[in-house]
Amino acid sequence: MSSLPINESIDLTLGSLLAGSMSAVGLSAIVGFQTFLYFQIYPQDQMRYKLLVAWVWLIDAAHTLFVCLTVWDFAIAHFGDKEHLNVIPFWYPAHALMSFAATFTANMFYTWRIHKMSKGNWYLIVPILMLCVARLTCGLVLSSVEIKFKLWATVYDHFLTVRAASYVASAITDIVISVSRYYYLRGLNQGYFQTKEVLDTVLVFTINDGLLTSAVAVAIMTCTLAMHTNFVWIGLFFNLTKLFANSILATLNLRNWYRHMHRPMGISLSREPHLRNTVQFEMNRGHMPTSPRAETMTQNADSGMMDESDVLEVQVNKQIEYHVEMDKYSGSTLDGVPKTVDLKV
Repeated sequence: MSSLPINESIDLTLGSLLAGSMSAVGLSAIVGFQTFLYFQIYPQDQMRYKLLVAWVWLIDAAHTLFVCLTVWDFAIAHFGDKEHLNVIPFWYPAHALMSFAATFTANMFYTWRIHKMSKGNWYLIVPILMLCVARLTCGLVLSSVEIKFKLWATVYDHFLTVRAASYVASAITDIVISVSRYYYLRGLNQGYFQTKEVLDTVLVFTINDGLLTSAVAVAIMTCTLAMHTNFVWIGLFFNLTKLFANSILATLNLRNWYRHMHRPMGISLSREPHLRNTVQFEMNRGHMPTSPRAETMTQNADSGMMDESDVLEVQVNKQIEYHVEMDKYSGSTLDGVPKTVDLKV
């Protein structure tokens, strides 16, 4: 039988749990703030996005509750009982189920966006879906055996391969999704993003987002294999769900910021040099204007950083020419020719 957590110091057992839980609660607060921000900025967004945000918040709230109950069971309910460190409390697999649900939700959300951006490239979508399902299956198996056997040593001895496969699938899935999003977002450069700086910002966020979750998954797997006699890996695992939840909400909320990086928010009137008589009305709170290449952006709306329901453009193109003879009013002439003024509006 493998060594048990009781052989480690309290710093690496309860200390790791407390540190991980405090970090998770802090990230959960950011999830709550982003949820509030979303409903304030996009009250007229599509219902599917509203339901997605509500679902993510509910999962995150339940996950935070189960994390706190797990720490309570070890640190308060069984304070000083080292033997209890060998036992898996019910709240831990319950928290893990919420984690796998949040992960699967994020994977499906980004897979759907890749499907839109790639115009239905099933040769890419099917492998991603298989990775997502494999990841979810491993998670469900682990949660089931943890509830059944209730001992860390038993789960580690008999299901280490499943746990390792779960984290490997997690890292690979995040990398594939991140690279795919990067590849297709680069293809939206023409006629979609207003400036190259905006495009670069989106690409940097996309890559860093995927690399962060992948790095955490690899760190969890490494700690599980190298330090399975302590709870450092659990402290890291507490925070993985929060990263996925914040990733989804940040992707939705940053649509507004991307569109206004180089112009003021609110309602404004603007004239563009190549459309001198075109007036665009820019409206806040989820209904934003497109660039002059409106047709291209509308075609790509569902696949990029905003949606068709988020776009409203009003163009007024009217030219009026006035020919005014000034001598009728002032009586003045220039070399016998009446003064005239041509006005164009």
